[in-house]
Amino acid sequence: MRFNNLLHHLTVTLLWEAYDRLKHKAAPGVDGVDWYGYGQNLPTNLVALHERIHTGRYRAQPVKRQWIDKADGRQRPLGVTCLEDKIVQQALVLILQEIYEPEFLGTVWTSGPSNGADARPGGKSTSSATRMMWWPVFSTEAKDSGSGASWLNGWSDSA
Repeated sequence: MRFNNLLHHLTVTLLWEAYDRLKHKAAPGVDGVDWYGYGQNLPTNLVALHERIHTGRYRAQPVKRQWIDKADGRQRPLGVTCLEDKIVQQALVLILQEIYEPEFLGTVWTSGPSNGADARPGGKSTSSATRMMWWPVFSTEAKDSGSGASWLNGWSDSA
């Protein structure tokens, strides 16, 4: 199956669902807007965001860098994204999950929206040291179908 345009799936309703799925207590990005602040005028904000996306005026904001202390005394960088960027990213995840999740159903044994980290087909759980993991591999080599891409399933034993 070939998809040419997915933008028409990005609706105000989907943006609302994406907003609702975000962590309510997440840190604000460079714009200083948090989940509750954005929700004060949610319908207007989402309609405006939808319009900017569909007219090509939406631009992702810079990511705020925070430094997190590690146990060994070093620090690691953490990027804090603006709330609107998180909404758009979550909406795209919802669209792409509907397309690609059926392709991998039964072959991917990783955590997802409705299962734990050790969940696998059939509802059985195994130790991460012994379970088999499937990895989708993207190849840019041309296929006979002319799509220019092929998906291969590869596997490795995780240790």
